[in-house]
Amino acid sequence: MTQKPKPPAKRGAAAQRPTAAGGKARVVHLEAENAALKKQLAAAEQKIALLERQRDAALNRIAWVIDSINSLAESVR
Repeated sequence: MTQKPKPPAKRGAAAQRPTAAGGKARVVHLEAENAALKKQLAAAEQKIALLERQRDAALNRIAWVIDSINSLAESVR
């Protein structure tokens, strides 16, 4: 049995090379997206730093309460 030769695959618009103007527009778009992502990252890092400070403050308060309770328990004995 012989196989029929396959016709060459058709390339869609997305598979074709972008033109120089289209490439420049894409670079501009990607640079803008990169700047926006960097801004979001900076905001997220600030939020993380704030949450870490709040966690540390809460842990310090908990440790203080535990020490106070232990001191009271020792003074009652």
